[in-house]
Amino acid sequence: MTEPLPSGGAEPLGALPRLPAEALAACPFCQRTMLQTPTPIFYRIKVQYCGIDQAAVREHIGLGMMLGGTNAAMAIADAMGAHKPPVVEMSKGTVNVCLQCAQERIEIISLTGYALEGNGDG
Repeated sequence: MTEPLPSGGAEPLGALPRLPAEALAACPFCQRTMLQTPTPIFYRIKVQYCGIDQAAVREHIGLGMMLGGTNAAMAIADAMGAHKPPVVEMSKGTVNVCLQCAQERIEIISLTGYALEGNGDG
């Protein structure tokens, strides 16, 4: 049999662990936090808004054309180039969508399924 606690009651809880920010984030469609949804399962969608740097692409193609325009010349141009990335990230963000809202909007599930099957680059 164990001894009673000196305080005569239950053991104090101490500091409660902090909830992760994802649990408190609101779904953009229903405005409920992930803890308030019927099922605490959600999609975290990372969005990147990007553009093509046309000058970098023209520079790369031009250098390849100057070297002969063949596949080998393009590979040499790639090695010699200034290595400017052709895709420029303009902004990015993350959004959490609760399972219920995602199921009501089939596009979300379709896009995430497409990306998870290896068709996307992330």
